[in-house]
Amino acid sequence: MAEKTKITHLYCGYIEALTGTPYRVKNIISGLSKRDDLESSVFSYDEKISIPIEHRSLLKYTKLSKKNIKRYFYFFKDLLDFYKFLKRNKTDIVIGHTVRTAPFLLMAKFLTRARIVLEMHTFQEDNIRVNSIISQLVYLVRKIKYNIFYKLCDSITACSDTAVERILKSQAKTRTVFGGVDLSKFHPEVNSGHFFKKDGLIIGYAGNASVYQGLDFLLESFSELIEDFPEFKLKLLLSTPADIKGDNIEIFDRLESDQVASFLIDCDILVIPRTESLINKFAFPSKLPEYMAMGKAIVGSRTADIHKIIKDRVNGLLFDPGDKECFKQCLVSLRDQDLRKQLGDRAAKNACEELSWDKQVDRIYQELIKLRK
Repeated sequence: MAEKTKITHLYCGYIEALTGTPYRVKNIISGLSKRDDLESSVFSYDEKISIPIEHRSLLKYTKLSKKNIKRYFYFFKDLLDFYKFLKRNKTDIVIGHTVRTAPFLLMAKFLTRARIVLEMHTFQEDNIRVNSIISQLVYLVRKIKYNIFYKLCDSITACSDTAVERILKSQAKTRTVFGGVDLSKFHPEVNSGHFFKKDGLIIGYAGNASVYQGLDFLLESFSELIEDFPEFKLKLLLSTPADIKGDNIEIFDRLESDQVASFLIDCDILVIPRTESLINKFAFPSKLPEYMAMGKAIVGSRTADIHKIIKDRVNGLLFDPGDKECFKQCLVSLRDQDLRKQLGDRAAKNACEELSWDKQVDRIYQELIKLRK
């Protein structure tokens, strides 16, 4: 029997949080752990995880203030423990999930025999630029620093074609791995969760309330829409708190992952109203494959590579970010039940054929095979 390739995953966060990025990380780790020719282990902040592989907990140094001396002690202790594990385990490949793992990957690159793989989600320098006040100079310095890091990686996967195009300038061995969907949980035959009364035409949104998600745009457009079409209702399933009020709007708190599909199944139209921003240009919306798998009509903005997956009037409807009139026209056209079914059926077929987690994990697996040859 051929010797197994030893893979060590690293995620500086909680895998079991099961929001966007953690959910992606968990599905990738879980999928690779099932490969007979791989032996997987993982480091994360969790005390324990539900994936049946060797797991070690990090000390959560990033949760501390930068002025707290314990932060640096924890960081170097984690770095040392990680190094010792890689050496003792004779790890062949280290997969760092998000660029926050860069210090660990660089240590592995220069002090062990392991090959390093970066599994990208968003560009940290863009997030900082959008969400906090930093100068253009600091932003450019960070970009240069990360571009140098990309060159040192042996392989990179990123969650959108647009992100890959940006990274290819620094690292030729970069490939797109879009977000995926668990088809055993998300499919058109899911039972209703009876979370709300089905009256009128239901528009559904599931996700967080961050500015880049476009909720303000959605709410403004919806308030105008119902002036002429009061049959529309808006149901918001939010994983983060938000102070939202309005006619025909109902808010729901975070649900367990197994219940999300039971919420979506009772919606008639599912929307992704993202606006134009640095984050949205490159960050793929994890909700899109799940929406598609439900067999529902989808309306999404032409950003975050949504337009690479949704083809207008084929498996969904598209509008330019911020274009309220076009967005409202898309919703009005979906009063046609036959059109909703046609678009939803095609979306579900595409999700099943191209966007299952099995398909996405296999793309990463193929990159790992190249590295071990």
